[in-house]
Order: sequence, then structure tokens, then C-alpha cells
Amino acid sequence: MREVGLAAALPSHGRRHHLRELVRRDARHEVGRDRREERDFSFQLGAQQDDPASLTGDPLLFRRDGCFAYHLAVVVDDGAQGVTEVVRGADLRPVTATQIRLQEALDLPRPGYAHLGMVVAPDGSRLGKRAGALGLVALANRGIAPAEALGWLGWSLGCLEQPVPCSAASLIAAFAWSRVPKGDIQVPVTWF
Repeated sequence: MREVGLAAALPSHGRRHHLRELVRRDARHEVGRDRREERDFSFQLGAQQDDPASLTGDPLLFRRDGCFAYHLAVVVDDGAQGVTEVVRGADLRPVTATQIRLQEALDLPRPGYAHLGMVVAPDGSRLGKRAGALGLVALANRGIAPAEALGWLGWSLGCLEQPVPCSAASLIAAFAWSRVPKGDIQVPVTWF
């Protein structure tokens, strides 16, 4: 696979490697570290203008322990699997321009991107594993059935007028990107 070979061709000499080194080795691509780039990469948010250098700097491609760094790993993995759409939280939107630069340097196809609002606690604080966010088992232990959780998720994505218990299959036909809210969504107070 060309992209892995190109990345692996970087001489290690016991040091870490950055995106600028990979781009320099592939003269077809301009580094463009100081220019603002307008890229239509979010099919939910529309055209976005980013300066990858100020958002993520010159990201590492290899860590000191010899492992591939996150940006390189995710870009190569998506390319190898033929991923055509990436749906993730809005907190990851700033890294997208850097990942697009890597896709271009490695001649990988660019998937479409959607960045959804974050699911937050009733007080607006971020939910996450580090913050002890509720999983399906914890919700079930609180008496919230999977169909109820799915109904809330379907409502939060604009598939339902109100959160009512449902099945995942019933949400598929109701999904449309045009109905997905663009801001954060608060989970019900009763879930806490």
C-alpha cells in the first residue's frame, strides 16, 4: 500500500516525524502551512475555513515509542477500509483540515464529514468516559429501557417529533441530514 510505504520510508534515527516531512517527500503537494484553506468538507455544516497550522500545528506522524500517531493511523485506516463518510462530534472538527492534508499527501480519497453537536449533561457539561458518562448498562440499571434510549437518540437526531420508545430500524427511514440539529443536545435530567 503506497501510503504506508511512504510513511514508513521516513528515516527514524530515534526521532519523531511530522506531517511537513511527509509532504516534502511528495513534491506534488504544497505544504501550505501559513495559508488559510477553505474546504467544503462538512456535508452538515457546509464550507469551512481552517488554518491547519494554527489548529493542529505540524502533527506528529510517529510517536517516540515507534507507533503511528493518531492522525496518520486514522487517515490510513479510513483509506484502507474505503470509508466514504465520517460522522463524529463537533469537538473533532478542528482536526479535519489536518487529516485532509494527510489524505492529499498520501493520495487517499477524501470522505465526506459530518460533525454533530455534543451530547451534554443537563448542566451543559461535556459527557465522556473520563467524566463517568452513562452507558447503556448504567441507563438500564436506572430503569431506562434500550427502546427509550433509542427514542431519545432518534429525537436528538431529528428523526422523531418527541422522544418516544422505538427500535433502531424504525429510525432509519426517518433520518435526514437536513433535520439533524447543529448544536449540542442535553440528555434528560431523569437519566442522572
